[in-house]
Amino acid sequence: MQISIIDDLPHDVAHEFLSRDTAHNLAILGALLFEPVEAVYGLQRAAGCAAVGLVVAGEANIPDALPTVMIDAVDAESFLALLEEGMWPSSATWVAHRREFLPLLERYLGRAHTPGQGMVYLGTRAAPPAPPVAARLLTRADAALDMTPCSLSAIALSYWMIRGWRVYGVVEGGQLIGHAVASYPIDDTEEVSAVFTAPDARRRGVARACAAAAARDICAKGKQAIYVSRQNNHASIAVARSLGMQPLFETWEIEVRKRQG
Repeated sequence: MQISIIDDLPHDVAHEFLSRDTAHNLAILGALLFEPVEAVYGLQRAAGCAAVGLVVAGEANIPDALPTVMIDAVDAESFLALLEEGMWPSSATWVAHRREFLPLLERYLGRAHTPGQGMVYLGTRAAPPAPPVAARLLTRADAALDMTPCSLSAIALSYWMIRGWRVYGVVEGGQLIGHAVASYPIDDTEEVSAVFTAPDARRRGVARACAAAAARDICAKGKQAIYVSRQNNHASIAVARSLGMQPLFETWEIEVRKRQG
């Protein structure tokens, strides 16, 4: 196979390649569009781009956070070729989002994925029914609310709104006790993200109310509402399923830390 490796693939080329299958590439597309990407690698064949790999910076506010590596390819041969040629970090969290590539990645890294540590993506195009608890669309005027029950700041709320994301919340007695955000637009999808309930308000349907409001907003725009959760976060997955969302795909993670000394 005649190939060439591109060490600094333009983002628009990577985006076009990944968008050929948005349904299975939401994880890596989200990283490309919304996360601090340190490197983009590409594998070129005669017919065009055949594989794309990303290195995403670790979260700055988490000590010893590892970068994340994600790869997508048109076939196993191209996946392995980029895997073997890319200048990958020695310590990283590797994410597989196609089941057929997971054994290849495990074999290359010499270790298995950690069960339950990946993500599950759920979605719906049908607006869920309005739940008994009512959540409303928040505005910039709501920055005056007491948001300490949700450990949220007015700056964070404004940041979401400046990006054009719609924030839904449940307010009681001048306090924000739960929120969810219609966010991360990718093609014809948007994500129901930042679903949170204040500890003292849990088990009252607040999370479901906020998530339902955000999902209804997304579906009303003719888009698919996406919900992302850790595989082992059964309570979060239950919220999504209560809104009629169905599993779309999973990701699997393999953590590699270089030994010190």
